[in-house]
Amino acid sequence: MTSIFSLFASAVFFMALCFSVLQVKRWGKRWPIAYVLVSLILVIPIGHWLMVEFVRGYVSDLSMATIFICAVYLWKVVRPSAAKVHTSLHWFIIIVGIFLFPMSMGLTQFDPFAMGYSGNDFYNLLVVIVATVGMLAWFMRWHHIAIVSMLAIVANGFQIYESQNLWVYLIDPIAVIMCLVSILFKGMSIVMSRYKTLDIKNV
Repeated sequence: MTSIFSLFASAVFFMALCFSVLQVKRWGKRWPIAYVLVSLILVIPIGHWLMVEFVRGYVSDLSMATIFICAVYLWKVVRPSAAKVHTSLHWFIIIVGIFLFPMSMGLTQFDPFAMGYSGNDFYNLLVVIVATVGMLAWFMRWHHIAIVSMLAIVANGFQIYESQNLWVYLIDPIAVIMCLVSILFKGMSIVMSRYKTLDIKNV
């Protein structure tokens, strides 16, 4: 089950990446062609391995945040009217990433990543914090944060990956990068729209 889910997650990520590069959103009703093409690429044998296995080897086990963001993106290609990933989730992942990764790489003597292991004394506290954040987010109508938080706890509980660390299930560098890029593009879009508005007023 561990390998199957990890391969599935890698396939979702690769498909979302290809769709983004190829701008499949602009294909209109021809989007099924992209699904077929990328699906065929994923099962292309390279030596003794499939392409999807190579993808998994490069990205490792993907977090629930990455899988959720990619899945929502792919669904929006199928249903353009579907909701986008909420900005609150982007900021949540960025903030958690700023807290987690620099400290885990030795910036301070405190290593928050170690808290994610079930054998750590603070593991139960971390689970409670993540669950509390998820519940508060749900009541605040930040549903995407709640979904990702709960998925991470459940996935960690069932040990769908070889890792036993809760952080691995919650967040990864790919999720942080995607959220940073998304926030950057949204900021640029706002600036450009205001600039165009000023130009129109000056005409």
